[in-house]
Amino acid sequence: MTSPYKSCGFAFPGQQLDPQGKPYAALDPGMTLWHYFAATALNGLIIWVERQKVNTVEESRPHDLAQAAGRIADAMIKECEKREGK
Repeated sequence: MTSPYKSCGFAFPGQQLDPQGKPYAALDPGMTLWHYFAATALNGLIIWVERQKVNTVEESRPHDLAQAAGRIADAMIKECEKREGK
């Protein structure tokens, strides 16, 4: 799988503020886009499995669902890189 720290940046970067409202020196990058894409894909896969009424998520081998979500995230990152010219 693609390195989650390599491509297309972060999903929700933000700056932590001190009690006076001034930003701390370090930027909190938050979750990577890869992790965001994988989590979103996994959610969709779980819903799809449950709607099939054939298997439950537990019967569908959660490890396989997680790997599929990772492959979807990889594809999303590749598309992102193409659009950004990387």
